[in-house]
Amino acid sequence: MKDGLHFCSCDGRRIGDTMPYYHQGIYHLFYLLNGSGNVNVNIEHAWTEDLVHWHHAPTAVCREEGPEWMLDTGTIFTGSFLTENGLHHLWYTSWNPQNPNGREFIRHAVSEDLFSWRKLEDEVIAPLPHRYSSCQYRDFRDPCVIPDGKGGYIMFILANPPNVQKKNDFGTDGWLFGHLHSTDLVHWEQHEPVSAPFGDECPDYHCINGRHVLLSARKALQGDSQTGPYREIESGMDGPLTFAGKTVWDGKRHVWFGAWLGSALLVPREVFLQDDRIGMRMLPEIRRRFDQPVLEGESKERVVILPADTVCLLEVTISSSSLKKIYLKPASEKTAEIDAKHCRIRWGEDVNKPLHQAGEKMELQLIISQSFAELFIDRQTAFSFPLKNGLNSEWILHAPGAEMKWTLKTLNTVKG
Repeated sequence: MKDGLHFCSCDGRRIGDTMPYYHQGIYHLFYLLNGSGNVNVNIEHAWTEDLVHWHHAPTAVCREEGPEWMLDTGTIFTGSFLTENGLHHLWYTSWNPQNPNGREFIRHAVSEDLFSWRKLEDEVIAPLPHRYSSCQYRDFRDPCVIPDGKGGYIMFILANPPNVQKKNDFGTDGWLFGHLHSTDLVHWEQHEPVSAPFGDECPDYHCINGRHVLLSARKALQGDSQTGPYREIESGMDGPLTFAGKTVWDGKRHVWFGAWLGSALLVPREVFLQDDRIGMRMLPEIRRRFDQPVLEGESKERVVILPADTVCLLEVTISSSSLKKIYLKPASEKTAEIDAKHCRIRWGEDVNKPLHQAGEKMELQLIISQSFAELFIDRQTAFSFPLKNGLNSEWILHAPGAEMKWTLKTLNTVKG
């Protein structure tokens, strides 16, 4: 799906987990092509200076061929990046369910330029049995490494408690956030797990507005310190059909990158914290790409549009003294329902997620592409969902009892 807006994988495989890193004015996107199965997965690399024009780079870290007991002969999973004294560090997950010593280990690689990486063969982290489960099918992955502000470093991981002895490849038995600490980025002490109501994949720590925030594949937490205790907070981040995205600080805002809906990356968005709630909104760089007005108008209760054969942006302001429900219905597809009264978003029977408290006026921004739609509500909540044929198909927006003012814009492909 090359549409002039979304970054796409080279071979058409679905983009899965993302690992963004910002350095000297460049957004580096490290990502996995594990959306179509955990086979032949490496850490891929692309970069952009403006979040619009993307450049493919060589694969950053590759799996290896060899006997099943060797590390990295299965596949490679998510990690995180850190730069210290001019050297770039990557901690990543080595995953091989056939390895009798354990399916998951944490490994370390370094680079001088973020493009060429060297694995440090002697630096491998395995769980200590008295801290975390060390059985063959354990969870011990997705390292997130951050400075602790005292000259040391913290690593968060997904792990299981020591008493969990998993029998197979599946299940979330006793997921928790593991906690490791180092003073030199080489030797790691394994501590008690983080105090939190749950554990999840892809932990992603950020200090937002002076608050300790731990994001993960599916949820958001806020803590009293870097290592907790943490409590769950409301989140307007995209999901649950897209997950395992991560966020990076670019010096002025936190920018989120996510996928899992096809061979294309969703548009990057801003993540912010307001009133103990994580919000998500469209970036101005993305909105500026849509500067070709096609249609605009005002209607009562119902709008019918027919997108052209290029990516488009529908912006709608909906007003009502008693706004209850809004329905987004693409032809021959599932309906997305915004339940303003009960603060929920539904998509068929598959999704029922929280929505922020809405007022008498609601603003929608909907990016329509061929294979998925990206919905932003009141610049606070995001929800993306797959499409079979998003373009050249009729869309119906229905808001009973409401007045609507709307504009449909297409992508300026000359700028792309």
